[in-house]
Amino acid sequence: MIPGLTWRHKIPLTITLLAMLCGFFSILVTLESMGEPLAKAGMMHRWAALLIMLAMILDGLDGNVARRLNGCTELGAELDTYVDLTAFGLAPALLVYVVMLTGNVPQDVNRAVWRVVMTSAVVLSGMLRLARFKAIDPNRGQHGYTGLPITACAGWVAMLVFISQ
Repeated sequence: MIPGLTWRHKIPLTITLLAMLCGFFSILVTLESMGEPLAKAGMMHRWAALLIMLAMILDGLDGNVARRLNGCTELGAELDTYVDLTAFGLAPALLVYVVMLTGNVPQDVNRAVWRVVMTSAVVLSGMLRLARFKAIDPNRGQHGYTGLPITACAGWVAMLVFISQ
């Protein structure tokens, strides 16, 4: 880690890094599901969705732990943005793409267009929301949020995957 950080800083940073790993592993599980039979792929999609939800829990926990321990850092605030984009932007978008790719429905042009449109909407709306949040709110949500957090979209995607599988 970075020199000069105390245990008060390291605990929330570790939680943040665990959230990042959950998002990353969700991406890996989703990619691994692509060559699998439909039943196994569905199970892997549920695992990917579960990892996104676990990342949501850890993402909510890290900031609260940092504030309770008086261990807030600029590093933690920056890492949180990367976690948000990876676990709640890229991972759900890839999951939507692969779920729409591996269904029993024949692949046609309309389905391919929707697959690209849906995944692009998830990634771009999340990225724009994060950039707007950072540019407009220097307190990073400490005094409340404006708009819909990126985690809400990720939560909906994860729930829809659970329901559809």
